[in-house]
Amino acid sequence: MKKIITLSSVVLFIINLLFWAILSFYKSYNFMLSSMVIFLTWVLLYVVNIINYKDAIKITLCFLFTIAGFVEFILSLISPKLLVDNWSIISILLIISAEILCLLITHNINILKK
Repeated sequence: MKKIITLSSVVLFIINLLFWAILSFYKSYNFMLSSMVIFLTWVLLYVVNIINYKDAIKITLCFLFTIAGFVEFILSLISPKLLVDNWSIISILLIISAEILCLLITHNINILKK
């Protein structure tokens, strides 16, 4: 599963790079933001698969993190270049914070059950 996650992240990054090279509306700022989203989603999915969770928890977290990564990617595409009052960046940061919090809570509950 770890190889599939890594391979799919590399493919998504290459597609992202091609979009940046081909599409005129896709600016460098959006490319960097979406690349960071792809990388952070890969890290979260990889961490879920490294930790010894039960299969149901792994599948649920992987599904949730993949959906959240897709939403973050869409937000990074439409994000304006301004950093002030940028609701796309605020939304991305809130989603990433929720993902990390979910992972930490799940990990602590898993440790307490052992």
